[in-house]
Amino acid sequence: MYDKLMKHTAIGSIMFSIAAMCIMLYVAFHTTVEASVAAGEISPEHKVNEAETIESPVNTKELAIVKEDNGQAYLCIPLSENITEEQLVLEANYVEQQLCITITGQEEGFYNDNRITDNSGCIGKVLWSYHRGNTKLQLQLNGLYEYNVFCKNNMLFIEFRIPREEYDKIVVIDAGNTYGEIPLTIVKRLKEKLDATDIRAYYTRLDESNPSQEKRVALANLLKADMLISVQVNEDTEDSMMQGIQTIYNPTFFIPLLSSIDLADIMEKEVCRETGAAARGLIPAEDSEILVNKVSRPVTIVQVGYVSNKKEKELLEDDSYIEKVADGLYDGIMEAYAKLGKEES
Repeated sequence: MYDKLMKHTAIGSIMFSIAAMCIMLYVAFHTTVEASVAAGEISPEHKVNEAETIESPVNTKELAIVKEDNGQAYLCIPLSENITEEQLVLEANYVEQQLCITITGQEEGFYNDNRITDNSGCIGKVLWSYHRGNTKLQLQLNGLYEYNVFCKNNMLFIEFRIPREEYDKIVVIDAGNTYGEIPLTIVKRLKEKLDATDIRAYYTRLDESNPSQEKRVALANLLKADMLISVQVNEDTEDSMMQGIQTIYNPTFFIPLLSSIDLADIMEKEVCRETGAAARGLIPAEDSEILVNKVSRPVTIVQVGYVSNKKEKELLEDDSYIEKVADGLYDGIMEAYAKLGKEES
């Protein structure tokens, strides 16, 4: 009898220990998740694809759009009385043709009872969600637009504009996704320089996202951009001594003043001049090269060096050399605009 009792007691102790350990692990895991979210530590795949969260079937609803002729071509979004402009954050994703609006402090069920009105003709649909005091509206547009916004009488008004009608100079800058973050680092440095000019630059990506080649092409074509410049690196698995800069162009695209081969030539010369790297020449694009062959604008891929060459790879990871590459790209863009007769004003 005593042995049987001891046996049951031992089994009970083991089961209790297992249950306690499971509870502790569950609490620790969820505490870590909560702390990470509070600190803003979101994994890269979610940081760059916020639409995944917004389109979650659990929290997302489609907001009804009332087509209303209000006399002006505005999208009108109602706001609760306590909302100020400082509580609104607008983020445009031009590649995906989306505009995301985050509203902090608006009550959770506000858009259950309030609808938006649209006379712009630019909206496909609007998705909305609420999470921890933040309301998110994701506007799927039916084209590529710039926008003006203002608030009045508890309403957010958005006016959409066609970029080509607003800007005289438009360039699309593409950061290739291969070989780590070297192209992206260079493009971000180039952005700092272009931000100080009268050129309106659009970027296929400024984070870890990876838009398809077709979407990158569509961005340049829809914008009717003056040029598209893609920054990439090169690799030669058979010859680790291969080095230098080369550019790829569309051999079938020729227009007055600035053809694809003209742009490729300018960009190679300027980047080589700034960096002192060897010029490997201009290369016609292969038929499989979507980015170059499908863009109906002057386009070139600038391959800024070989990561298969140990010395050149080290240069491409050096901050001072990256600055020189960005300077060369910037100078090339300025030279291309001079050839188009659009010098900086």
